[in-house]
Amino acid sequence: MSAGYGPALKAFLVLKGAGKLPESSPGKVGGLPGDAWKKVYKNRADRVQQIMHEADETLHDWMLLHAYGDVMSSPGLDLAQKELLMVSFLAVSDMPDQLFGHILAAVQNGNTMAQVKHTIDIAFECYQGPDKLKHQEESEKILERAGSHPDCQRYAPETMLEKSKEELLHSRSLEKLQEVPLLTKKPTTPPREHKMQRRLSEVLA
Repeated sequence: MSAGYGPALKAFLVLKGAGKLPESSPGKVGGLPGDAWKKVYKNRADRVQQIMHEADETLHDWMLLHAYGDVMSSPGLDLAQKELLMVSFLAVSDMPDQLFGHILAAVQNGNTMAQVKHTIDIAFECYQGPDKLKHQEESEKILERAGSHPDCQRYAPETMLEKSKEELLHSRSLEKLQEVPLLTKKPTTPPREHKMQRRLSEVLA
């Protein structure tokens, strides 16, 4: 858990200090769990839940109640936007199985394959970790496999390359990212700390 919470806390402190976060932001902690789990996994929800439960019962409960019941169900970004952020993270983190599932979820919740591919491309432009080329090639294979999956074709039958750049930049999910101050405000901190932010801002301009 510390591998996720530690970097998250550091990122929030840096962004808060740079004036990139609002005084308060909508969120959900506790209470009845939200319905993000069903919305993300749809007809695969029960099967994924079973796999998680067999792996570890406690982790299963935490994922359903907190990760999806609170975090993914929080107001603010819509689920399509959250899934674009999720696939960009999974691609550079070398998690092909999870990437495949969340590409399907991204498309089923309002994105096109062109948007998903473009988001992953941006992530790799900013990523400077080890085995970058290897992870990028693996992600491209996962994109192709997910694109041919019946669930993707049912929700987004167009191929990755059919949408022009203009259509992509004015499509619903990426256009809505312009409403998020974190992604659109001009960075005032050192350039290296906000490379992803600057790149997204250029794409959305």
